[in-house]
Amino acid sequence: LFVKFENATSNSNCIIYSVTGQQVYSNNFNSVTNNVIEINVETLATGVYFVEVNNSNGKQIAKFVKE
Repeated sequence: LFVKFENATSNSNCIIYSVTGQQVYSNNFNSVTNNVIEINVETLATGVYFVEVNNSNGKQIAKFVKE
């Protein structure tokens, strides 16, 4: 999964939640190129998820579907 956020910076924290609100992934990214974060979602089950990116610029949330 490639996530592009206009405010993604180095030291961004990324959390993925299931549609039920359970945290299923968390990682800190020390290096971000062109506001894009690459996340391996291979181990996630098929379904709807929310990805949240937090850093010094604030928080952004996006929805995605893993097929």
